[in-house]
Amino acid sequence: MIKAVRFVEIVAAIVSLVTRMRDLNTELTRQLAQLRRKRPRSETLDRIERQLVLPLTIVTTNVAKTDSGSTPAG
Repeated sequence: MIKAVRFVEIVAAIVSLVTRMRDLNTELTRQLAQLRRKRPRSETLDRIERQLVLPLTIVTTNVAKTDSGSTPAG
């Protein structure tokens, strides 16, 4: 009878462990799906890209003005 009670406790512990592992697996699957979903681009990233593009446009414009305004001496 004591062995039977211990066996029931062990089975209950195993069922509890499997249930907990299932719950963790479900939560991790949900988190992974959320990370993989397509998201809109970050506004911060857009702002940084605009800041990076602006100086290059100004430099290109200044170089074009300098090249067209100067004539080779000859």
